[in-house]
Amino acid sequence: MGFLYKIFGTDPEIEKENKFKEIERRFADNFELSLLAKAQWLANRGDDFRRRNQFDQAIKDYEWAIIFNPKHLSAYMSWGAVLRKKGMLKEAVDILEKAPKESTGFNDYYVHELLFGLGWLYMEMGDRGKAIDYFEKSLKVYNDIQFNSAIMELQKTHKKSAKDHEQEWEEREVNIEAVELAKELLKELKKEKQKEDETQVVFFS
Repeated sequence: MGFLYKIFGTDPEIEKENKFKEIERRFADNFELSLLAKAQWLANRGDDFRRRNQFDQAIKDYEWAIIFNPKHLSAYMSWGAVLRKKGMLKEAVDILEKAPKESTGFNDYYVHELLFGLGWLYMEMGDRGKAIDYFEKSLKVYNDIQFNSAIMELQKTHKKSAKDHEQEWEEREVNIEAVELAKELLKELKKEKQKEDETQVVFFS
């Protein structure tokens, strides 16, 4: 790969090495912020590789982003999305299940999308029970966001408070389409589960 990248573009490892040196100079007095900045840069670059369908390199970047920042939810979700696109549903679930799911206020939007993603994956795998569970959890987080004025205020002031610091998340709005889809899917899954339960009762009676 190194030789080809000399002809067609920057070698990913050389690019990473140069960027890390820049980050280490910038955060010379704060090792923790240095790790967070490296994680964010890797996650962003992984997303760029993913958009170009360079999945193996994207996975490497997501994996290292999580090593530098184990709480980087968007890296977990992007890694899971790549695996899903490759048809590796079980592996995608395994990655998302490892992600921290505790709401802290700052990460609630990501937790909502993470739980929705797990519900979707379990639905695709035919595990109706777990799909229902995760869709319900995703909607609970959404409802918590709507009724927590402190969280909403944090979102409004984020850019100012986070100036000059690279964070694991960015200011964003709730994915309303995911919320509405979760509600519809949850309704359908519960109907299917009810029919299945009724069929079992008739069979064993």
